[in-house]
Amino acid sequence: MRYIIDRFEGDTAVLEDENKEFLNVPKSILPENSNESDCLVFEDGKYIIDEETTKELKEEISDLMDELFN
Repeated sequence: MRYIIDRFEGDTAVLEDENKEFLNVPKSILPENSNESDCLVFEDGKYIIDEETTKELKEEISDLMDELFN
């Protein structure tokens, strides 16, 4: 299952899954370098940042913002 970090609320991370449903998890179980909008994969009982998908999503959002404001 893939997730996107929607936001942090104190010690809780709010994740959005592929079905647009939200899940609250302790921030402490995520990788230390996790940031809002990172894409995560849950494998072998732990969350891992999907670097490639995160990069692609950020580029896509940046392109949309450029189109919107230019």
